[in-house]
Amino acid sequence: MDGDPLDNMGDPRGEDPSRQAMRVEASQAIMASLAKLPLRQQQAFMLRAWEGLSVAETAIAMRCSQGSVKTHYSRAIRALRNRLKDHWP
Repeated sequence: MDGDPLDNMGDPRGEDPSRQAMRVEASQAIMASLAKLPLRQQQAFMLRAWEGLSVAETAIAMRCSQGSVKTHYSRAIRALRNRLKDHWP
């Protein structure tokens, strides 16, 4: 046998390559869909969903009312679900 047999052995902690490819594709689809959102919706989504800020904290960061945060976030979620529906069952 040529070479080190460990080179041909899969990483037991590693991810299945096809699963990793699907994850990368999904991530790219999310980023592309986010880029198409209006700026305020992008901000609300990123601060709430990715940064984990509360509605009140997001309102302070965005310098708007909590109601505006809820509206922007809701619209972002709706748009993302619609645009990404082909990527998830």
